[in-house]
Amino acid sequence: CQMNHEVYWLIADNESPEYELVMVEYQKCEWWREEEC
Repeated sequence: CQMNHEVYWLIADNESPEYELVMVEYQKCEWWREEEC
């Protein structure tokens, strides 16, 4: 699973209203990466 650059930007910007949602998606992505790779 690859995270794109915009997602990293959102993660870096804690003030973003999407922050919580992005973190959830990011953690899923990390989990998949560990499981599948």
